[in-house]
Amino acid sequence: MVLDRFKEYCALVKNQYGRRVKCIRSDNGGEYMSQRFNAFCTSSGILHQTSAPYSPQQNGLAERMNRTLTEMARSMLHGMQVDRQWWGEAMMTAVHVVNRIPNSARPHVSPLEVLTGVKPSLEHFRVFGSRGFVHVDKSKRVRLDAKAHRCLFLGYAEASKAYRVWDYDDKRLVTTRTVQLDERVPSPYQDVRYHQVQMMPSCVADDDEDAHE
Repeated sequence: MVLDRFKEYCALVKNQYGRRVKCIRSDNGGEYMSQRFNAFCTSSGILHQTSAPYSPQQNGLAERMNRTLTEMARSMLHGMQVDRQWWGEAMMTAVHVVNRIPNSARPHVSPLEVLTGVKPSLEHFRVFGSRGFVHVDKSKRVRLDAKAHRCLFLGYAEASKAYRVWDYDDKRLVTTRTVQLDERVPSPYQDVRYHQVQMMPSCVADDDEDAHE
């Protein structure tokens, strides 16, 4: 699994950004020390450095980033009263945000801008865990069915300019370009006032995914 994802990452940065992975630093976890992983690094000319056993400080940058992402995810879950089952979605949202904002090492440029040379837009940012409504396409409902379902905002689609939400009524994850959200701290549905949120017209809408049970 780790090797497959690493191969995907290497291919992505090479094909999309013209960059090559030259060095990777990891701990001594079995997923990084396997014969297949080391063989791939060797054949690809990638230097694989490892930290000393029980010395996480030697891989301090990665350790600090893991802590930052974990703290962000925890804050999002607790701040918006989202169940811990969605911690994975919170982590992915944290990664999406961190890649698009400056940090202490580069206070005026984001990691994504360093990689692509293009300043990323933040207009699509929404509050993780916001409650709202997602539109139900007419092809998926009959005449008297509701045109919208209650939903929970869970982040951003990886392969399209769209949002990921949990459809409370159909009990599944939905990828959509248009939702209505209340980004305040959760309150009863009857008391909220929603504002329209729409992604770019080129977005692919309503590409549903079955949720894993």
